Amino acid sequence: MDKEELKKRMEELGNKMKELGENLKDASETAYLKALDARDDIGKVMSDAQSSLSAATENATMFFERSKSKISSELIKAQMNIKVAQEEMSAKKYAKDKAKLEEYIKDNMEYAETCQVLAKQLIEESKLAIIEAAAASKEYEENYQDDNKGE
Repeated sequence: MDKEELKKRMEELGNKMKELGENLKDASETAYLKALDARDDIGKVMSDAQSSLSAATENATMFFERSKSKISSELIKAQMNIKVAQEEMSAKKYAKDKAKLEEYIKDNMEYAETCQVLAKQLIEESKLAIIEAAAASKEYEENYQDDNKGE
């Protein structure tokens, strides 16, 4: 092989190396851009999930507060009814005629119904507290699960 032919082959190899380098550069840039897109997509999904969890927690908290307020007012109402009923019961224990006893029976039945309503509301309050505790537990696990593994 003469010098001219060798020089020509060296140029061809140089051009091929240059072309290969450009192709590698393009491929690495494409891979990098795809990785950035994937990272952005994952970030968006995580953000959406966090927003949904936050909204659900906020809704549960608002519901809990409304229920708590309603139960408190019902509890006060029931306590007032109980006090009135207790006063009436003690006064009517001594009643002997039929009309007073019928009124006494009616008042005791109303008192029993009030107690049942209060018990149902307290059961609902208990269910809501359990739901909120479960949501908080899930949030705790998501946020601090790795912290417990290190200990």
